[in-house]
Amino acid sequence: MQNAVVQNAEALLGQVFKFIEANYHQSIGLNDVAQAVGYSPAYLTDLVRRQTGQPVHGWIIERRLTEACRLLRETTDSASQIAEITGYQTAGYFFRQFRQRYGTTPQAWRKIQQIKMQSSDLDRAAHA
Repeated sequence: MQNAVVQNAEALLGQVFKFIEANYHQSIGLNDVAQAVGYSPAYLTDLVRRQTGQPVHGWIIERRLTEACRLLRETTDSASQIAEITGYQTAGYFFRQFRQRYGTTPQAWRKIQQIKMQSSDLDRAAHA
């Protein structure tokens, strides 16, 4: 019986993460995820937090910020454009969440990453 509960929870988490992955770039929240997987928001957020240590909304933010970092590294899109691409309703909210997570602005983070990449390239060239 316990094994079936664990399997059901894992299957549900898989559905949750699949929905977040497919939709993070849109304006989604707990209610949207709960509706997509067929559970109440209260039950779903409790289950996800118990299983992962983080609520559904935290996972949405995590996915958006991961994509934002990729875009900051790999494109020349502005931080405001990246905010929109990754599903943030306002650039200000994106900037606040980014600063909370990384301790700096998206623009400063991009510059740091560029310096790291240049330094890494120089190290490789020196050892070639």
